[in-house]
Amino acid sequence: MKVWWSLRSIPELSDLPHAQQRRLWRHCWPMVLDHWQIWLVFLTGVLGLLACKYLAEFLALGVGLGWPVALVLVSAAWGSAFSFVLNQVSIPLARPYLREARGGEQARE
Repeated sequence: MKVWWSLRSIPELSDLPHAQQRRLWRHCWPMVLDHWQIWLVFLTGVLGLLACKYLAEFLALGVGLGWPVALVLVSAAWGSAFSFVLNQVSIPLARPYLREARGGEQARE
């Protein structure tokens, strides 16, 4: 399984400057939102937030970390995990759109 760490690791974007990578990614992102896999990841994210609320409550009250520390720890862990999973699902779906967008750009030049 290929792991996508950043926009630079996508073959369709790897040779472009960072600003152009971001521009192409933002152009293709609305097309990726039409796929059911992305919405499943979003649903999982919402359910994960509910679980995180209870985990933060346990850490704050049960362990005695306090609310600010518990919220920061749980939010950082869940945000990082959710972002990673969203990228792993969305990048393979976006690659055909990125190829098409690059082909259209090259034709205009």
